[in-house]
Amino acid sequence: SLHQCVMHAAEMGHITNQGVANALISKLDAAQAALDRGQPAVAANILQAFIHQVEAQSGKHIVPEHAAHLIEHAQAVVAAL
Repeated sequence: SLHQCVMHAAEMGHITNQGVANALISKLDAAQAALDRGQPAVAANILQAFIHQVEAQSGKHIVPEHAAHLIEHAQAVVAAL
């Protein structure tokens, strides 16, 4: 799952700022909550915000290769919605 990818990236040092990791996890939790409420469009919007945040932090607090991986996974989830 995408949540596990973020957790693993933070543990392995691919996300170098815990605040960034926490913000990403919060977005994923919010997207899951929207899905649980039967709001897939809201979840997709939240995942787009997740993607934008990962893009903004790539090369800063997220290793670029791992950022690309997270973005790819998030886009696959959005497409599945």
